[in-house]
Amino acid sequence: MEVCALAEQVSPEGVAGPGPGCIDIAFRGTGQGYLAWNKERSGGPEGIVYSRYRISDGISFHTLATYGANEAGFCTAGAALNAGADADRLGVESVAAWRARGGLIAPGGTWLLLLECGTVNQARTLIENPDVPFANVGNIMLFDASGHDLVWQCEGLMRIFREPKGDWLIHTCTNYPTGEWPQDTTEAGTARRLNGQMREANLARMVAEIGQRDLGLRRIVRMLRSHAEPGPLCQHPGNNLADYQTVLSYVIDPTNGDIYAAYHNPCRHKYLRYSLR
Repeated sequence: MEVCALAEQVSPEGVAGPGPGCIDIAFRGTGQGYLAWNKERSGGPEGIVYSRYRISDGISFHTLATYGANEAGFCTAGAALNAGADADRLGVESVAAWRARGGLIAPGGTWLLLLECGTVNQARTLIENPDVPFANVGNIMLFDASGHDLVWQCEGLMRIFREPKGDWLIHTCTNYPTGEWPQDTTEAGTARRLNGQMREANLARMVAEIGQRDLGLRRIVRMLRSHAEPGPLCQHPGNNLADYQTVLSYVIDPTNGDIYAAYHNPCRHKYLRYSLR
């Protein structure tokens, strides 16, 4: 195992606002797809760690802040769900009830998916294992080298799976739940949800303008650095409703497992290539 902390400094700008953020984005270009992630926090970027795991009897993988890619081309990204206190309580109760019946929970979370799975379908099978299910909280995007994309929305053992519809170019998830879930109606919860929805709409507009042929790595990086409003992808305190700050941005190429990552605001920092192979 190799572990390399990218940095330990506190953001010079500081961050305000409650709760974590993030946006997960699957792109399907001509002949190839990419998985992208902009990570937001209400705290600073300290403690974000890159780690690489060489596995002798399984699938090797590497991660940035708990999400990443493996050598089979399967990759992950995750956003805070921010569904609210009622959903959080129901999620905790679902796990407690399962354990009270003697049930076991799959260990390792999303790292176990990277260790065991080569495709999205394999990951879903593992998550839905009726004997040892996964418990997690978040909007987690699963993507593989074949271009299969799936959002796993979860609160404890409660889950919804969401696939892109039709002939899609972009699929996103961010800081609000879909479907029949309790939602946070506080002012902070509303701001996080609206901020995420505006970012998704902004992305959809940009992708529609450039088309599938130009959905390559360089174009995706430019979008992740964008401050176009409403709904800027690169977030700074004061330019978004949730008062978030982007503390990490990455794009994964599932064909080789490479992670292209910018530490802190991507508008100010270069994307560096982290190679697994």
